[in-house]
Amino acid sequence: MKRHRIVIVSLTTVLLGSVVLSFSTGPPDAHTGAPGESNCTACHASFPLNSGNGSLTINAPATYTSGATINVTVHLQDPGQSRWGFEVTALNAMNQPAGTLVVSDAARTQRTLAASGRQYIKHTLAGTNQPGVNPESQWSFQWTASGLASGPISFYAAGNAANSNGLNTGDFIYTTSKAVVEVIPDADGDGVPDGSDNCPQVSNSGQQDLDNDLIGDACDSDIDGDGLANTDETNIGSNPMSQDSDGDGVGDFAEVHEGGGTVGNPADSDSDQTPDVVDNDDDGDGILTKEEDTNGNGDPTDDDVDSDQLANYLDTDSDGDQVLDITDNCPYVVNPGQEDSDQNGIGDACDNGGCCLGRVGDANQSGDDEPTIGDVTVMIDAKFISGTCTGILPCESEADINQTGGTSPTCDDITIGDITILIDYLFITGPSLGLPDCL
Repeated sequence: MKRHRIVIVSLTTVLLGSVVLSFSTGPPDAHTGAPGESNCTACHASFPLNSGNGSLTINAPATYTSGATINVTVHLQDPGQSRWGFEVTALNAMNQPAGTLVVSDAARTQRTLAASGRQYIKHTLAGTNQPGVNPESQWSFQWTASGLASGPISFYAAGNAANSNGLNTGDFIYTTSKAVVEVIPDADGDGVPDGSDNCPQVSNSGQQDLDNDLIGDACDSDIDGDGLANTDETNIGSNPMSQDSDGDGVGDFAEVHEGGGTVGNPADSDSDQTPDVVDNDDDGDGILTKEEDTNGNGDPTDDDVDSDQLANYLDTDSDGDQVLDITDNCPYVVNPGQEDSDQNGIGDACDNGGCCLGRVGDANQSGDDEPTIGDVTVMIDAKFISGTCTGILPCESEADINQTGGTSPTCDDITIGDITILIDYLFITGPSLGLPDCL
């Protein structure tokens, strides 16, 4: 019976020694004392947790920034012990793995990855120190934050101050944690993190970006994105906050460079000492630039009635009939004789009974060549409410948008189709739809 007891005791001692030896090469995962984890007292149970005369500390910066790598050191000391072990993990506020633990001393530390996704840095056999060495040890490693905001993170560590007896008895276990706060860089102090700030060096909490080029107005050298620097526009007299300073339908950049103009010497097509970029009648023919948009698409640059490669708004004789626009009674229709039978100032060549001028659409005869909701209203009234054009539509030619009635339309030619086109022009497709000239 004694022999059996000796054998059993010897076998138990061997097994315990094997377990302790295996832990000397690195403890099992998930024993840091972190939320949801055990600690080393699960095996080294001689004394209550943190009951010895030693201490376990984690030294790390108080803050970190996104994507940064910081150095971390775990220090364990106990005056009565002589061999050392540890394990550490890093978790975010949701107790999920945070960042990446990086081995910086491969001889004394190692990294493992648990099925849970948690990472661990722990000692190697060489990292336990040998008996007789100073009553303390420390291990260093690095931690790299993710490139995305992670918020505060915590390092959780457990340390084993062992007595070198080769067993799991007589050892003191310590646990500790260290919180590290994320600092979101905001160089200009405007409350917008640098990573998403469209002017990271200039305070602009509103993040205004007029031209949507991802460069905030506060630091954008070309705020309106028209190709002209803000300083140049200020010197010229144009508006750095508008791509079309004079609202004539021609962009500032095009007007500055018309006819070979430059930023230093901007174009002045009519030599009136007012640069085209701020002149609402670039060619000085008495017709506003925006009104020389004869096809009605809102862009005067593509209108060239006489096909001379010079747009109407820069051409003082738009129809090429040798009569300057400023005196031409039909500036867009060739009529060198300037016949005007009814003496109404509108040449016969472009006079449609004196009521339809320019483009169709001025159904209420307000005198504005740009249609409005008022024109739609009188057309609806005439066709669907009053049921008559008399006294409501003063000029059927202006209301016959699709011109089904030719040069002499009647009220019967005004249909829902005409109203639909005008609504499309005003509220759906817009000016690019275009409206035909009066017949």
